[in-house]
Amino acid sequence: MSIQRPALVPVPDPVPAPDPVSEPAAGPVCEPAAGPLFRIERGCPSPEELAALTAVLMAVTAGPGVAPDDTARKHQVVALWRRPERVTGFDGPRTWRAAA
Repeated sequence: MSIQRPALVPVPDPVPAPDPVSEPAAGPVCEPAAGPLFRIERGCPSPEELAALTAVLMAVTAGPGVAPDDTARKHQVVALWRRPERVTGFDGPRTWRAAA
């Protein structure tokens, strides 16, 4: 038995957005949406799934977070061991003599 996952389809804007270069904004810059931003096409998601989807969509649309301050750099842990991915694999035909 396979679980049917809900399919999300973006809802088209009923009113075309004004061109910000040629037309100045008539009202406040941030207006709430009149209708739903997305709709469920198939399936029946639970309230928990809708809450998780809403949280993910809000996080994606929020953009990057606050830049780290200087205190974060002071407490940054630095690895003190040698990193093999930064070492070349072959140094030369006679390097085995230097190791002995």
